[in-house]
Amino acid sequence: MIAALSKTLAQLPSAELRRVLGWVLLLTAATFVALWVGLGWAIDSITWSDTGWIDSAARWLSEILGGIAGAVLTLVLFPPVATLVACLFQDRVAAAVERRYYPDLPPAPPMPLAPAVWAAVRLLLWIVAVNLLALPLYLLPGPNLVIYFAINGALLGREYYEVVALRRLSPREAKSLRKRNRFGLWLSGVVIALGFWVPIFNLVMPIAGTAFMVHRFEATRRKHAGD
Repeated sequence: MIAALSKTLAQLPSAELRRVLGWVLLLTAATFVALWVGLGWAIDSITWSDTGWIDSAARWLSEILGGIAGAVLTLVLFPPVATLVACLFQDRVAAAVERRYYPDLPPAPPMPLAPAVWAAVRLLLWIVAVNLLALPLYLLPGPNLVIYFAINGALLGREYYEVVALRRLSPREAKSLRKRNRFGLWLSGVVIALGFWVPIFNLVMPIAGTAFMVHRFEATRRKHAGD
C-alpha cells in the first residue's frame, strides 16, 4: 500500500493528470455553486410568518442554519460529488497510470461511460443514505471519526475498485477478486476517505484515488493470477 501511495504521489504532477484535475475541479466547483444557490433560493422563498418581525427573525435564523447545512453538505457530499464528476475522466487516469507503471499490459477496451456514471451515482446515494443513518453515531465524541472512516472507507474502497477492476475483468471476476481481498480494499478505501479530509489534498483526491486504486488492483490481481 505504501508503494501504491508513493507511485500515485509521484505521478500527480504529470501534465496529463494536471489537465484532468483542472476539469474535475472546475466542474465540481460549478456543481457546489449550483447546490448553494439552490439552497439559498429555497430558504429565501419560504414565508415563515405573516408577522413582519417574526418572519425577519425566522429568516435570519434560517439563513444561519442554512449556512451550517451548506457547510455540512459540502463536507459530506464532496467525496461522492467529486467522484461523480471524475468518472468522466477515470478511464483516462487509469490508462495514464498503466502506461507509466504497467507497460506490459495491453490497452484496456474503452469503458462505456454509463457504467462509470452509474457507479458514481450509486456511491453518492449510498454515502448520503448510510451517513444519514449513522448521523446519531457521529455525535459520539471520539468514536465518531472511527465510525465515519470505517463506513466511508468501505463505500469508497468498493466503488473506486469497481471502476478500475471492470476495465479488465468481468463483473463476476471483479466481484470474486474483491471478496478475496476485502480487508485490503477496505483499508484502501479508508486511505481515500482520509485523503478527502486533508485540506488542499482533498481537491486532487478524485484523481489520486483512481490512480491509487489502479496500483492496488494490479497488486491484488497479480497476487492471485495463478489461482
